[in-house]
Amino acid sequence: MKKLNLLEATALSKFADKRVSEIKKEGGEEILPGNHKVDFTIHVEGSLSRGEDTKVTPSFSMNSFLKALLLKYADNMDKNKGREWLRALMDIDNALGAVVQLGPDTVIKTVDPALVALYDGAETAAKEKFKGVAQKQDRAGNTVVVLDVEMLGATSEKENTKSIKMVKSAKRKL
Repeated sequence: MKKLNLLEATALSKFADKRVSEIKKEGGEEILPGNHKVDFTIHVEGSLSRGEDTKVTPSFSMNSFLKALLLKYADNMDKNKGREWLRALMDIDNALGAVVQLGPDTVIKTVDPALVALYDGAETAAKEKFKGVAQKQDRAGNTVVVLDVEMLGATSEKENTKSIKMVKSAKRKL
């Protein structure tokens, strides 16, 4: 049996990922637990196009900046005071524990809206500054796959899937 090359494997993989997503959205089938024999033959015809590589700004995450900010703030305090402040803030039985238990959205709803607006404004400004100073990273161009896949023969174990829908199309295009 001849192995697929990178182009063929990429096209088939992208097609299969899309088809699995469609089946899950439809609520079509579910694979039962266990080890299942798979043996089928398909004919694939189509195209794959890939755009030019680009440079993009990495994604911005306020969490990493907040960690550095909190640690540096505590470090600039008197040694014992900084440790106590950070311990009280981050202790799971104290402030952090309450946020974890209640959920961040619930806690934020109880905070003065002016403070929330101040934080949101600072976060927006930080994102903008980050875009200006962050080093751009390589990103592969978009890949678009258009395939016609035809099932030629199948001996896979059908009894190892169960139908979730009561009505299934008799003719199903992969």
